[in-house]
Amino acid sequence: MKPPELYQQFTDNELLIYFTLKKHYPDLLFDEDIKQIAAMGLWRACNNYNPSKGAFSTYAVNVIYRQVQRHLFLECRRNKHNTYTFISLDDNVYTDDKGVSVKEKIADKDALSDFEEAETRIDFTVFCNRLKPSQRKVAEMLVNGRTVKEVASQRGISNKRVYQIVDEIKELWNERMVEYAR
Repeated sequence: MKPPELYQQFTDNELLIYFTLKKHYPDLLFDEDIKQIAAMGLWRACNNYNPSKGAFSTYAVNVIYRQVQRHLFLECRRNKHNTYTFISLDDNVYTDDKGVSVKEKIADKDALSDFEEAETRIDFTVFCNRLKPSQRKVAEMLVNGRTVKEVASQRGISNKRVYQIVDEIKELWNERMVEYAR
């Protein structure tokens, strides 16, 4: 396709970005960075689409999904060695020998709900650190768009083992969700 046709196809299908984010990442729907990553996925789909393979929308949603997954996975890996300090809203902030809680230091009452929401978000770094190296590698390959067959072939394992590893990752994810629910 020529650039004007690519641009037209991109603009005609821009709503697929929002559809994909709403379906797979509802918490990230309003994250501008994620929208840009998803837009890159749509552009990639426009460039690589083969009409003989099926409907464009089906193909594009898959490419957008994989592009965002890859970004999130790489962010997780990039932050693997970072250390974070988490504080509670009830922790004290010491100024002039007075103990004042973080809640009390927040001037805007509406900002409190943002802090409470941020406190309950899942730290993906911790989740990725809990994965075994083999699980992390399989997840990385799948996020990068490899098929189960390709992963199995490159890792020297069976397709069934790849599915088992994916199930193990899902189980770890569910355990993490239960921990945060407590």
